[in-house]
Amino acid sequence: MNGRPWLNPMSVPGSARGRTPPLRVWDAENCPPHLFSDDIDGVAECVTAFRRVFADPARAMEDGHLTLVTGPSGTGKTSLLGRLAAILAEAEPGTRVCDLTYAGFDVTGEEIRQQIILKALRELNLDDESRDRLIGQQDVTPFFVDLTKALQAAGQYLVVLLPPSPPLEAVEAIRNRLISGRVVFMVESSETELVPRIRQRWERVPESVALHLSLSELAVEEAERFIEERIRHASVGATVPTLKPGTVETVCREAKIVTIRRLYGIFNDAFTLAVKERRQSIDSEYVLATYFEYLTDLDALRG
Repeated sequence: MNGRPWLNPMSVPGSARGRTPPLRVWDAENCPPHLFSDDIDGVAECVTAFRRVFADPARAMEDGHLTLVTGPSGTGKTSLLGRLAAILAEAEPGTRVCDLTYAGFDVTGEEIRQQIILKALRELNLDDESRDRLIGQQDVTPFFVDLTKALQAAGQYLVVLLPPSPPLEAVEAIRNRLISGRVVFMVESSETELVPRIRQRWERVPESVALHLSLSELAVEEAERFIEERIRHASVGATVPTLKPGTVETVCREAKIVTIRRLYGIFNDAFTLAVKERRQSIDSEYVLATYFEYLTDLDALRG
């Protein structure tokens, strides 16, 4: 149990290799409150889809189960999938999490491709020669072929988070991976049109496991923790950095905060006041006090 009562052991009837690996499935009813907020819609549905896959992984391998989580940009898909994947990986030592997601603003396809490759190289520990060759590729197909080969060395279960609207080559890599006998089950997309595109190329994806998930705002407590952590790293009296809009917005996005625009305004106001009254220096207590004034009205985060 690993001291985690929300991870319930399950016995799995047979696997592709004739053995019964121990599994733990996500128990939504007993999950600690700090892991998910009650304000997040769709968690139960997502848990149901995950249970459908993990209740019988052998059948999932045979049927080619795929859980597709979709929704508009910034709704928390990566955050939710990442948390579930990390919990699964911790509970099941044979599991590897390979996160290839990349969120950016107005980036080109080439920039996204480079980010995917670099993150994959870090995750998969490919050698320098492979790294140089992959980065130089203009066509993503050879990269995903090599990626598929590298994934063969993974454990019993492999969790892959793909970037929004992944190339169809990535979908093919997932399909090949499932056929090889290990479950790869997470695909993230900000475009719902990806669902029929996947079905066109991969007819065996069951309708029941294509999950459309919409997430609401994160809890106020989540935002508070992020602000506190951010300010904790800013020493009293430190010079205030130039706060460009993109920088602040990126910070918010890294924290998986859904209400980015609202928090962006809070950051700007708080730091602007701090700069004005503290002569270009950050006073952490002052900034916190300024921020918490906004928290007196929940609409400041949820409006």
